Amino acid sequence: THTGAQSHHSGLFAPETVRGVAAMVAEGLAEAKALAALTSFGFAGAGCLAARVIEQRRGARGEKNASGDVLIFCNTMAAGVLLAASQVHMLPDAMRSLSGLSDFPFAGAIAGSA
Repeated sequence: THTGAQSHHSGLFAPETVRGVAAMVAEGLAEAKALAALTSFGFAGAGCLAARVIEQRRGARGEKNASGDVLIFCNTMAAGVLLAASQVHMLPDAMRSLSGLSDFPFAGAIAGSA
Protein backbone atom coordinates (compact mmCIF):
# COMPACT_ATOMS: atom_id res chain seq x y z
CA THR A 1 0.00 0.00 0.00
CA HIS A 2 0.99 3.60 -0.61
CA THR A 3 1.18 6.13 2.15
CA GLY A 4 -0.09 9.64 1.70
CA ALA A 5 3.44 11.03 1.42
CA GLN A 6 4.40 8.55 -1.29
CA SER A 7 1.29 9.09 -3.40
CA HIS A 8 1.71 12.86 -3.12
CA HIS A 9 5.11 12.82 -4.83
CA SER A 10 4.66 9.98 -7.30
CA GLY A 11 2.55 9.38 -10.33
CA LEU A 12 0.86 11.84 -12.64
CA PHE A 13 1.07 14.89 -10.35
CA ALA A 14 4.68 14.50 -9.26
CA PRO A 15 6.55 17.82 -9.51
CA GLU A 16 8.96 16.55 -12.16
CA THR A 17 6.05 15.24 -14.25
CA VAL A 18 4.18 18.54 -14.00
CA ARG A 19 7.31 20.51 -14.96
CA GLY A 20 7.91 18.20 -17.92
CA VAL A 21 4.35 18.55 -19.16
CA ALA A 22 4.49 22.34 -18.71
CA ALA A 23 7.71 22.50 -20.75
CA MET A 24 6.15 20.42 -23.55
CA VAL A 25 3.05 22.62 -23.60
CA ALA A 26 5.16 25.80 -23.66
CA GLU A 27 7.26 24.43 -26.53
CA GLY A 28 4.17 23.41 -28.48
CA LEU A 29 2.55 26.78 -27.80
CA ALA A 30 5.59 28.63 -29.13
CA GLU A 31 5.51 26.51 -32.30
CA ALA A 32 1.77 27.12 -32.71
CA LYS A 33 2.25 30.89 -32.30
CA ALA A 34 5.06 30.91 -34.86
CA LEU A 35 2.93 28.94 -37.31
CA ALA A 36 -0.02 31.29 -36.76
CA ALA A 37 2.19 34.34 -37.37
CA LEU A 38 3.63 32.88 -40.56
CA THR A 39 0.16 31.89 -41.78
CA SER A 40 -1.15 35.36 -41.04
CA PHE A 41 1.68 36.99 -43.00
CA GLY A 42 1.11 34.52 -45.84
CA PHE A 43 -2.58 35.38 -46.10
CA ALA A 44 -1.79 39.09 -45.92
CA GLY A 45 0.71 38.71 -48.75
CA ALA A 46 -1.78 36.72 -50.82
CA GLY A 47 -4.39 39.43 -50.30
CA CYS A 48 -1.98 42.14 -51.41
CA LEU A 49 -0.96 40.10 -54.43
CA ALA A 50 -4.61 39.49 -55.38
CA ALA A 51 -5.36 43.22 -55.20
CA ARG A 52 -2.35 44.03 -57.38
CA VAL A 53 -3.30 41.39 -59.98
CA ILE A 54 -6.89 42.66 -60.13
CA GLU A 55 -5.74 46.25 -60.61
CA GLN A 56 -3.18 45.30 -63.27
CA ARG A 57 -5.72 43.27 -65.26
CA ARG A 58 -8.27 46.02 -65.01
CA GLY A 59 -5.73 48.66 -66.09
CA ALA A 60 -4.47 46.54 -69.00
CA ARG A 61 -7.98 46.15 -70.38
CA GLY A 62 -8.79 49.81 -69.89
CA GLU A 63 -12.18 48.95 -68.45
CA LYS A 64 -14.01 49.67 -65.25
CA ASN A 65 -15.86 46.64 -64.00
CA ALA A 66 -17.36 45.32 -60.81
CA SER A 67 -14.04 43.89 -59.60
CA GLY A 68 -12.89 47.40 -58.67
CA ASP A 69 -15.97 47.90 -56.52
CA VAL A 70 -15.40 44.52 -54.86
CA LEU A 71 -11.79 45.50 -54.15
CA ILE A 72 -12.87 48.78 -52.56
CA PHE A 73 -15.44 46.94 -50.44
CA CYS A 74 -12.86 44.37 -49.29
CA ASN A 75 -10.36 47.12 -48.41
CA THR A 76 -13.03 48.89 -46.36
CA MET A 77 -13.89 45.68 -44.51
CA ALA A 78 -10.20 45.01 -43.81
CA ALA A 79 -9.78 48.53 -42.41
CA GLY A 80 -12.75 47.94 -40.11
CA VAL A 81 -11.27 44.69 -38.84
CA LEU A 82 -7.95 46.40 -38.08
CA LEU A 83 -9.70 49.28 -36.31
CA ALA A 84 -11.79 46.89 -34.20
CA ALA A 85 -8.73 44.83 -33.29
CA SER A 86 -6.82 47.93 -32.20
CA GLN A 87 -9.72 49.06 -30.03
CA VAL A 88 -10.05 45.66 -28.39
CA HIS A 89 -6.33 45.52 -27.60
CA MET A 90 -6.21 49.07 -26.22
CA LEU A 91 -9.42 48.90 -24.18
CA PRO A 92 -7.95 47.24 -21.03
CA ASP A 93 -5.25 49.92 -20.77
CA ALA A 94 -7.82 52.66 -21.26
CA MET A 95 -10.06 51.10 -18.63
CA ARG A 96 -7.18 51.09 -16.12
CA SER A 97 -6.19 54.66 -16.97
CA LEU A 98 -9.69 56.06 -16.60
CA SER A 99 -10.74 53.96 -13.59
CA GLY A 100 -9.40 56.56 -11.16
CA LEU A 101 -11.77 59.23 -12.43
CA SER A 102 -15.03 57.58 -11.51
CA ASP A 103 -16.75 54.26 -10.93
CA PHE A 104 -18.42 54.69 -14.33
CA PRO A 105 -16.57 52.75 -17.09
CA PHE A 106 -15.83 55.70 -19.39
CA ALA A 107 -13.54 53.73 -21.74
CA GLY A 108 -16.12 50.98 -22.22
CA ALA A 109 -18.88 53.54 -22.82
CA ILE A 110 -16.79 55.40 -25.42
CA ALA A 111 -15.79 52.17 -27.19
CA GLY A 112 -19.39 50.91 -27.08
CA SER A 113 -20.71 54.07 -28.67
CA ALA A 114 -18.29 53.87 -31.58
